[in-house]
Amino acid sequence: MARWIDQSMETIAMVFESTRHSNGLPKVASILLAAAFAFAPTVFIWAEASEGPLAGTAFERELKGPVDYAWAPKSLREALDALAEQHHIAIILDRRVDPNQEVENSDRGLQLELLFQGMANHLDLGVSFLDSVVYFGPKSTAKNLATIAALRKEEVRKLPESSRRSLLQLKVWRWEQLAEPQQLMVALAAEVNVKLVGVEEIPHDLWPAANLPALSFTDRMTLLLAGFDKTFEFAPDGLAIRLIDMPDAVIFQKAYRVGSDPSGRVADLTRMFPNAKIRADGNSILVAGLMEDHKVIRELLDGKSVRRTNVIPTTRPATLKIDRFSVENKRAGDVAKYLAEQLKMEIAFEPETQTRLQKLVTVEVKDATPEEVFEAVLTPVGLTFRLEGKSLTVLPGESGD
Repeated sequence: MARWIDQSMETIAMVFESTRHSNGLPKVASILLAAAFAFAPTVFIWAEASEGPLAGTAFERELKGPVDYAWAPKSLREALDALAEQHHIAIILDRRVDPNQEVENSDRGLQLELLFQGMANHLDLGVSFLDSVVYFGPKSTAKNLATIAALRKEEVRKLPESSRRSLLQLKVWRWEQLAEPQQLMVALAAEVNVKLVGVEEIPHDLWPAANLPALSFTDRMTLLLAGFDKTFEFAPDGLAIRLIDMPDAVIFQKAYRVGSDPSGRVADLTRMFPNAKIRADGNSILVAGLMEDHKVIRELLDGKSVRRTNVIPTTRPATLKIDRFSVENKRAGDVAKYLAEQLKMEIAFEPETQTRLQKLVTVEVKDATPEEVFEAVLTPVGLTFRLEGKSLTVLPGESGD
């Protein structure tokens, strides 16, 4: 059920709860932080579901699962509301984004994470996954959000023990409709006995009700400030925070122990993550980059199979389908070139892919997107790809000869 709440209501309440729920989990909220546009009054949605928002590994599994329904063009607000309710996840739409933009999904079975990426790119937005929350907002904010949250947590770990415990404690977070962000920030700071400096810079706004999974103080404050292009810094003793402008570029650095052949790992990872700085350091590798890169690198080093397809559509997501495609004992490189030609796409191959491109493949797929067809051709020979608009680059996969 969705509640449509007009701004004329005046009652504002805030509730902060402990994470300890043996049953009766809080209801999921699709959090649509929509600005009050001059051309129309703002209407808020609170999407309820029978159980609380997923978190941790359950949230990650849901992102990798399929969306088993399609919809005709509808507003971004309605689409995110439905996805939050159907998949029991928490979604934040940045207050600066027009929630009435239209999106559609004609592809049943598309992976939920890829659907979010397609929706964001169709609307020239960014999407970020901060802990167990999906965030939609301006590209510049979404690109840095998870990394900024990680940096704030690292800063907390350097504070005195008396401050660390409360700042990193995970708590379920709820507030009622028409909450004011200034009040939310003040209440959040008071909860952990931290002085808040600069909150007067936050303009007045009214937000819809929210119900988030368990998050630390740093993640909650990071999400609150994102819509104002702000973050915060700690006083040396951890007893105060000061609001500051969000930086244009951020880097998170971490060492990963790899044991044997760190130089070989560095070469492979540098090729796969050209925007990250990676170097060997004894039996470890040192990675400096965005948290999205760190997440995939960590999974690869742990031996997990990672799908690194980067889909950036330039039109509505997932509208093109291939009824049937079949080849038998053809070279993978020839098949990929043929597909690209038929789809009027530009294709390029990294030098390290040449040997695997000569391998024979047999493929038969039906009712598939171009991305799924390319994956069916390239994955069996240990290759992957990056798709940007109409340009496709074939890359070495995480495994293969």
